[in-house]
Amino acid sequence: MRLLRLELERFGPFTGRTLHFREDASLHVVYGPNEAGKSSALAAIKDLLFGFERQTDFDFLHEGKDLRIGAEIADRQGRRMAFRRRKGNKNTLIDAADASIGDDALSPFLGSLTRPVFCRAFGLNAEDLRAGAEEMLKSEGDVGASLFAAASGLRGLTDVRQSLEAEATGIFAPRAAKDRRFYQAYERFDTAHKTIRALELKASDWKALNARIEALAGELDKIRAERAAKAAERARLSRLKSIAPLLGRIDAHLGDLEDFGDLPEVENGFAARLRRALAAAEVAQDRLEHADIARTRATRDLDAVAVDGGLLAHAAELGELVEKFGTYTDAARDLPRIRAEAEQYDRSLRALAVRLGLPSDAPVEARIPSDAALALVRSLLEEGGDVARDLARQGEALGSEESTLEDLQRERRQRGALVDPAPLKVRFAAFAPLLKGLERRVALKTAIQAEERDLLAAGQRLKPGIVDLGCLDPAALPDAGSIEGAREALANIGEAIRREQAGLEELASGLARSEARILALAEAGPVPSAEAIAAARIARDALWAELRTSLFEAEGRLQGAARFEALRAFERAVEDADRLADAQARDAKRVADHGAEVQAAARNRAALAQTEARLAGLRGQEKTERSAWAGLWSGCGVVPLTPAEMLVWRSAVDHLLERLARLREQRSDLAAIDEQFAGIEPSLRNLAAETGLSDMGGLDLGLLVARLEGRLGEIGESWDRARDLETRIRSTEARVARTAALRDVAVGRQAEWRGRWEKAVAAIGLEPDAALEQAAAALAAWDKVPDTRDERDNRLRRVRGMERNIEAFELKARDLAASLAPDLKDLSADSAVKAMLSRLEVAQKEAVRREEGTSRLAQARVDFEEAEQSLAEGKQEVGRLCRELPSGADVARVLDGLERRERLREALGDLRAQLVDVSGGRAEEDLRAELAGFDPDATEAALAVLSDEEAILERRGNETYAEHDREIRRRTALEAGVGAEVALQQKRSAEAELADAAREWLVLKLGAQLIGKAIEQHRAGQQDPMMKRAAALFSELTGGDYEGLNQEYDDNDLPRLVGRRLSGSPVPIAGMSEGTRDQLYLALRLAYLEDFAGRSEPAPFIGDDLFATFDDRRTAHGLKALADIGGRVQPILFTHHQHVVELARETLGSKVDALTLA
Repeated sequence: MRLLRLELERFGPFTGRTLHFREDASLHVVYGPNEAGKSSALAAIKDLLFGFERQTDFDFLHEGKDLRIGAEIADRQGRRMAFRRRKGNKNTLIDAADASIGDDALSPFLGSLTRPVFCRAFGLNAEDLRAGAEEMLKSEGDVGASLFAAASGLRGLTDVRQSLEAEATGIFAPRAAKDRRFYQAYERFDTAHKTIRALELKASDWKALNARIEALAGELDKIRAERAAKAAERARLSRLKSIAPLLGRIDAHLGDLEDFGDLPEVENGFAARLRRALAAAEVAQDRLEHADIARTRATRDLDAVAVDGGLLAHAAELGELVEKFGTYTDAARDLPRIRAEAEQYDRSLRALAVRLGLPSDAPVEARIPSDAALALVRSLLEEGGDVARDLARQGEALGSEESTLEDLQRERRQRGALVDPAPLKVRFAAFAPLLKGLERRVALKTAIQAEERDLLAAGQRLKPGIVDLGCLDPAALPDAGSIEGAREALANIGEAIRREQAGLEELASGLARSEARILALAEAGPVPSAEAIAAARIARDALWAELRTSLFEAEGRLQGAARFEALRAFERAVEDADRLADAQARDAKRVADHGAEVQAAARNRAALAQTEARLAGLRGQEKTERSAWAGLWSGCGVVPLTPAEMLVWRSAVDHLLERLARLREQRSDLAAIDEQFAGIEPSLRNLAAETGLSDMGGLDLGLLVARLEGRLGEIGESWDRARDLETRIRSTEARVARTAALRDVAVGRQAEWRGRWEKAVAAIGLEPDAALEQAAAALAAWDKVPDTRDERDNRLRRVRGMERNIEAFELKARDLAASLAPDLKDLSADSAVKAMLSRLEVAQKEAVRREEGTSRLAQARVDFEEAEQSLAEGKQEVGRLCRELPSGADVARVLDGLERRERLREALGDLRAQLVDVSGGRAEEDLRAELAGFDPDATEAALAVLSDEEAILERRGNETYAEHDREIRRRTALEAGVGAEVALQQKRSAEAELADAAREWLVLKLGAQLIGKAIEQHRAGQQDPMMKRAAALFSELTGGDYEGLNQEYDDNDLPRLVGRRLSGSPVPIAGMSEGTRDQLYLALRLAYLEDFAGRSEPAPFIGDDLFATFDDRRTAHGLKALADIGGRVQPILFTHHQHVVELARETLGSKVDALTLA
């Protein structure tokens, strides 16, 4: 599909803009400077073909509902279609009259192409070009990954595949690891399974547990009662300990109050009022004394002040002089400098007169030209420079074009006669139907070689490996059913062995525990079991029988020491039997536990022997099954692994055998194709000789066709270059004529300007033939004259004003000094003013001191009168209060006694209130009765004993409660079976986690394998045709620095893409520069587009500043490569670099269609 016309009716910044794409052009270059709307035009093509998106950024000038784009397109069958696109949800394709033509009207042109695929595969900019090249570098030149990325525009697939593989390995791998989710879940599953088997309830344990709980409950009740009694006793002793000191202090205060019985009874607060009255009278006396001293000092200070009234009367006049003093001093200082500046500006005016050619004493300011005359000269000065530069530029351009024309004509003479490639191409095209199979032959041959290597490597990678897959007899291999049956049989036997082994370990553990407990019970002494008692009694009876025979029967009677020893032995046997019987009665629990453990040990030994017998039988069955399993594979010469592994192995072998069958079919197809091409090979070799190719006798047919195609292309390029040369010569001749005409126009402009220039320079005092530089110098001088004149006049006015101000100030200063300070009349004006100002400041300070002294004296008199009044009132209050005391009493002594008595009474009240709080409100008399016989030391000892006893009880209570609670919870768990249920839930949860982990692992592995398979299929399916074309484009893009592309296999038998220099040496992707990698990625993309065009209707290829990082040489090669695919795909290059347009015109000539956005 080709874009013939793009109408930007209302879109982005465009209104009514139309781009026409020349149909015969091999490349279209659309130039737009910055802010010309290049991005908008690129977006318009996407919206035109696939519709406006719901949210658009290009409705900033026109409203969304008014957006319109139009176009005319054509497919390779010649069908054309004109349409327009509006923004909306449906019926967005319309004709010129805004009538809907159906949203599927573009389907014959676009096919299944979608917007994302178009943007990735048929759009490319410099950034994506560099990113694609970096992706090739990341994949280390993997052929499949590189071709896939170049074809689809998708990047990062290698990283995605590696990420999926790593994530899957984190879930599961054949080697167990604690950090893998699958094995973590399996460990929880196994733990829960063991817990379920361990949680079993026995009758003896249940009975003992209930008895223990009841005993612990009784013990808790007893401890609580004891702790309550101890707490009550502690409270009583603590109360007595606290109130004893309080009552002692109360008694002491009552005794102290009896010492103040001779004092008069007065109302509360009397002593405090009297104390305040005495203090107030004393303070008033001190105030009176201080007020008298202050009054005397103020009178003395006021009499010492003397004020000069004359100076104060003329303070305003002196102030005016002070205000003007700064101006006076500044004028006196600056006057010489201003006079000098005025003289300097006057000298500058005389110098300017000399520069302008006037006498130095001439009044130059009177001869200043008019502004109009100066402006005219400036305008003509600038215009003259432009005219001169334009004339020089046109002369240089004419010389350059004439030189270019000579070079082109020389090249035409050197090129000589040319060969028309059309007849040769027609003859070669006659072989095209048959040569289509040549590509299939090359693809088949490459695929066969690759498949042979893959099958060999795949067979060797199997475990057990296969050296030669072709020698393997499929009929001798066990089928999947036999393998599955063997797997199930061995798995069932293995599971039974594991169960018996687990049971065996559990029985052995139980036997060990029973034996350990038996030993532990025997550590306290021999256990008086029923068997031991029975044995002792049997020994006793045996000794009695012997003794009875000796005592009552004549025969066998013992004599002397022997009889005595027999009696002692019998007595010891009686004592041992009785002691065991008594010990059994005393230690019944230990005897019972010992008997139970002995019985348990016997049961475990019997069960252990049975389990070992069953385990031996199972191991025999396992050995038989394994022998049968090995026999299944004896006929094919394979040493099998486990059935599960061999089941996978068999599936892999079946897949490899299917691939081997397909490989044999491909070999047959290749032989048929070789036979077909044998008939046309002589004709092709004759045609190659006619094109100038020699020594083609031993060359492979595929290489012969490639060389012949290349030779025909070279002849066609020479023919095209010759035609382009003629076009360039005609274009250069036209430019020479246009440049000569422009030079003549420039000469005429210069003559017309010269006439106006001679008149204008005369008005400013210059000769008619004055040069541009002379006029510029005169203008600069005349520009300075007005400013210099104004500055001189300004300085003269300032001098006159300063002299007036100085004279007026000195006159005023002399008059004021004569009237106020005759002694200063001989001083200068500024010194006299300073002296008078100093005397005025002294007089003003004395006046302020007099005012302040008068104010202080008035305030001192008021303070003295107030102090006298306060003293009289204080003495009156003290006299009134003293009338309450006994006549002639010592006021100070009585006041001290009254204050002490009040403090004692207050303290006594506080103690009794505290006593009420401590005793809980009990009466003081009751407390005194309870304290009768109270001994503090005995109380402390009793409290210490109680503290120890309570600590012991608390510890016992906590331990008993904890044990009771633990047993209760144990019984509750056993009653409800909660432990087993929790374990069962944990087991089910672990099973669910195992299933989830397995499912997620499978999804990740499938995703990684699908990506790998897609890359592999792309490598196998499109490798040869695309690689061949990509190699040619890469050579063209690099300007012949690289001859083409090769594939090299790495250590893993994966094909890697490498460049091939002219010397034949390979260069890996990592060894290429960034720019060369960019060129390689572009070659792969362009090769894919041509391949796509051979199978489907292609969309235009849109390049956006594709060569922004290329230099001019690489850009020229890139433009040629784009033009090379122009026969099958329409390339449109957008750029904002003008030099790219010029380079395209120079490189491609008439093949390029240059358009401009404005």
